[in-house]
Amino acid sequence: MRKNIGILLIILCCIGAIVLWLPSAQGSGISFRSFSQIAALIGIILLSINFILSTRLKFLEGFFGGLNQVYIIHHVVGITALLFLLVHPVLIAIYYWKISLAAAFDVIFPSPISGFATWFGMGALLTLILLLVLTLYVKLPYNLWKLTHKFMGIALILATIHVLFISSTVSNNYPLRYYILSFCTIGLISYLYRTLLGRFFVKRVRYKVDKIKIVENVTAIILFPLAKKLKYLPGQFIFIKFASLGITSEEHPFSLTSTPDEEVISIAAKSSGDYTETLKLLKEDSIATIEGPFGRFSFVEARRKKQIWIAGGIGITPFLSMAKSFTKDNGYEATLYYVVKVHKEAIFLSLLHQCSQNSPNLKVVPFYTKTAGHLTANIVAQDIPDFATHDIFICGPKPMMTSLRTQFNNLGVRNGHIFSEEFSLD
Repeated sequence: MRKNIGILLIILCCIGAIVLWLPSAQGSGISFRSFSQIAALIGIILLSINFILSTRLKFLEGFFGGLNQVYIIHHVVGITALLFLLVHPVLIAIYYWKISLAAAFDVIFPSPISGFATWFGMGALLTLILLLVLTLYVKLPYNLWKLTHKFMGIALILATIHVLFISSTVSNNYPLRYYILSFCTIGLISYLYRTLLGRFFVKRVRYKVDKIKIVENVTAIILFPLAKKLKYLPGQFIFIKFASLGITSEEHPFSLTSTPDEEVISIAAKSSGDYTETLKLLKEDSIATIEGPFGRFSFVEARRKKQIWIAGGIGITPFLSMAKSFTKDNGYEATLYYVVKVHKEAIFLSLLHQCSQNSPNLKVVPFYTKTAGHLTANIVAQDIPDFATHDIFICGPKPMMTSLRTQFNNLGVRNGHIFSEEFSLD
């Protein structure tokens, strides 16, 4: 439901632009030019909203149901904005092509002086195309992928100049003009806040690496606060970067495996990519800078007290915090499926059994795919006949989460009762 509220607000923002545009269209009829104007208005609003979604501001999570959902919508909105902005010049060209080919060419490629605003618009579009192609279709190292996002603001700056100076419906319709420029301004402020001035305005805390333990290709890290202690809910995640020789300085998301009442915090990472592999080089006493916490993947955020938790591999990490926070008198009941290939990969199983002993309301079920095959919703339904009355939490490889969500949907469980954590950066 919360996710739908955010999507609805985005749609209403686009509809608002169309409503303000309608008085300008009276008497001109419906034409390719009209549709090109609508496409441009929706495109620039979505582009601006995309920068707002990238700020990681906490209030956004309330509209979309967690930061991971915000980033999923951010991805969709970015592609949709590009499509609308691509349609804009194409429809203009078609409209003027009906007059003459020369007229269409002059509109799309005007003289550098009289048509400078058009060239800014074309520059914005080409910049957006280049950066989105690099982001979506080229397998870049994470640091380069993140760098491309820093240049996205150039597209919005060029597009804003285009809106300011182009002779069009926006320039003559002042309510619409101020409406569009308001979105552009907020988008540019969001870009400055997160990308250019983030080191000054984004709130972060500093921790020191206290202990490091490596077991079965998983690096567990315990950190001690240097000043203010981080406040969070069990199951939430943070963005963290380390100042340590051999480890790149960009920040990455990791679920917290500690509990909110502990003095220290802890994370665990499986060596599955370039960055997580280098965490083995981390030294004690290294400084870590942390932003967060984020996410709504927590048993205390769910509406139902009876829950099913499904962890695939290193997807167990948010459940460690949740399991350790479970108490026998908290009113919750949970069954945790710990899905791994073989027993030796279940490196946190003894800890989870200890949590289960401390809280009889927590049941831990190890599930080994090498002998039992894939865990399915039908298997869960056989184990828990009243599964439809539970909220379901899933964290693991994306194909596993997608498949299980679909299976539970087919058994009648609505998406509003299925929670998943979908960050997977290496």
